[in-house]
Amino acid sequence: MRRRGYEVFRNAACAKACARVRTAALAEAAARPWTARLREALSSEIRAPWRRAHVALDLTDDVKTVLAAATVRAAPSLFTAGLDDESHLVELSCMIAFPGATEQAAHADVPRDTETPTCTLWVLLQDVALASGPTHVFPDDCDARARTLETHAARPTHYAPDGEPEADIAPIEAPATAVALTGASGDALAMDCRLVHYGGANTSTAPRVQLSATFRRGETKGDAFTYQLRDSLPPLTLGKIQGY
Repeated sequence: MRRRGYEVFRNAACAKACARVRTAALAEAAARPWTARLREALSSEIRAPWRRAHVALDLTDDVKTVLAAATVRAAPSLFTAGLDDESHLVELSCMIAFPGATEQAAHADVPRDTETPTCTLWVLLQDVALASGPTHVFPDDCDARARTLETHAARPTHYAPDGEPEADIAPIEAPATAVALTGASGDALAMDCRLVHYGGANTSTAPRVQLSATFRRGETKGDAFTYQLRDSLPPLTLGKIQGY
């Protein structure tokens, strides 16, 4: 996790529970008024290129089942990245790329030199092939990158809470080759939020849906994150979720 910024966990969660979470998220996305869907599509360069949606999740039994299983598997890697049992859940949502979704610009979810450990745990809610437009990551040692940035007083491009690029920051420098995170339903990925990544174009005939849970150590709010949490959710920590 420290050397490349991410780690994959195969068969981390129950595929049947994943399918039910996927169905519910797609139903909620379809029920949104067309004005809300249009506003989201036009809202930002990163959060919503054409034919993408984000649905904040309730803590249903199926969401608990998927999230608990994935966090238990990923916890050792998340701890290596600087999180602990008291790290706060700051986002719980489904990210949907519908057929025809365009490719995102490469970006990091927090400033590359941020000091607050922040990691996202993604769970695939159906089988994902290259045509599905999987998440692509640029493997990188985020700690070494942050030290280099501090030394050279540079802050590569990152994105603010509204998803818009910070115009006054230098361009991203990242390894040239991205890794496509294909896999089966129930596979999970833990990623340091400083890692450069993007969602690919969905050229398949089916929506790609993945659960997204982000944890932040210490403070619950800070630079650049989106905080897609339902107001009805109680405060949750990484340790508490593992106990479900």
